[in-house]
Amino acid sequence: MFIWENIANNNSMSVYNRLNKIQNSLLIPYTISSVFIVFAEILLQISIMLEPDISSVIISLAYLFEHLVAYVFCYFIVSVSANDKKGIKGFWSIVCLSVVDIIITDCEIVELFFAFAVLFSFLCVLCFKSFDEWLSFIFLIVFALLFGLLLLFVDKYYNELVMIIASALSNKGVASSALFGFIDSLFSSFNADSLRNAIFGKSFGGAYYIDDSIVTGTKDLFKIGYNAPEISTYMSGRYYSLFVVFGALISMLDYVKGVQRIALIFTAISAVLSGNCFLFMLFVLLESPWMYLFLSLTQALCYVSAHLIGLGMGYLFNGSIIEMVLNADNIVYLIAGGVIFLCIGYFIARMVVIKFGITDLLNTYFPTRLNSVVKSLGGIMNIIRFKDDKLEVRNPQLVDTLSLECEIEENYVSSNDEKFVELKEYL
Repeated sequence: MFIWENIANNNSMSVYNRLNKIQNSLLIPYTISSVFIVFAEILLQISIMLEPDISSVIISLAYLFEHLVAYVFCYFIVSVSANDKKGIKGFWSIVCLSVVDIIITDCEIVELFFAFAVLFSFLCVLCFKSFDEWLSFIFLIVFALLFGLLLLFVDKYYNELVMIIASALSNKGVASSALFGFIDSLFSSFNADSLRNAIFGKSFGGAYYIDDSIVTGTKDLFKIGYNAPEISTYMSGRYYSLFVVFGALISMLDYVKGVQRIALIFTAISAVLSGNCFLFMLFVLLESPWMYLFLSLTQALCYVSAHLIGLGMGYLFNGSIIEMVLNADNIVYLIAGGVIFLCIGYFIARMVVIKFGITDLLNTYFPTRLNSVVKSLGGIMNIIRFKDDKLEVRNPQLVDTLSLECEIEENYVSSNDEKFVELKEYL
């Protein structure tokens, strides 16, 4: 049994090590992109108060800032990972990425541009590390052209897939809320709004004959002030999810340190101020896939709750805290539910950290002379914290009692070993 536990722990450590390396390369783009997204939301809110012609320009500018996030990530992933000529290689990567962007600009699949940018960035890193510099330059520009053309070809199939999913979610009552909340969480984790746009702008999100015309889609229904049940089903849950984000932030601040903590704060604040949670969810995914899964499921619960109580609060853009204040209705339900979901977010994040750990634990510093005692305790990912003179661990079966003279009581380890006692100073 111990052997299998050890194998599972080693595999988990390998995954967490890879995720940690990726996470550390994204700390600067997290911060810059968070500012871009909040600025884009502010522009969208300003556009409401302007003349139509000026408003359209401001909206386009807002979407441009949001679109630039993909380029920010691409540049920094490549430049941080490059051994030399970091600026040139980062610049060339975004030049090649722009080729893909130009080809698919008018396609539905452009919604996945951020995901493509991240994948392309890692391809650039692999090329620059494996091949000659000039050969990499040529290969990447050719690949970008061919990849763009391939996406152009599969665009109609992607659009059909989104329509199939939207149709499957439509008119299923509480099941629609749960499935939309969960699946939209997965889509929006990569800044893709395809599914949301299908529900918000087409008959999948409701169709009503109002004032001698047919109004389709939840967003248009909310815009004209029609209190359709689809608003509670597909939109209102967004506001509860902001409370989940804030609760998870409070919990994770106890465990994330240094620059990672700054990036976490920026992504969470960006999510709450803009309503666009994808940077925060990406941060969570790379810290702990388990936490990402549980928070995605919690988002489904947010939408189910909003549907059941008929919250009836929609939004015109992304459902930020700004729109929450502007469109506030059913205040008692909003605040009561919000407090509950804040607590749920807090305890889910805390439970996952204690049970499974997060990749930021791998950034914990301790002297090399303590490597042996850390290894005996099952590795840094198995260590939770010291309580008085006892060390709490996630899995006591991973503690090597042959290498470390200690006593184990449930999940607590105590020892008089000199290195064990010294370890307390670094945790």
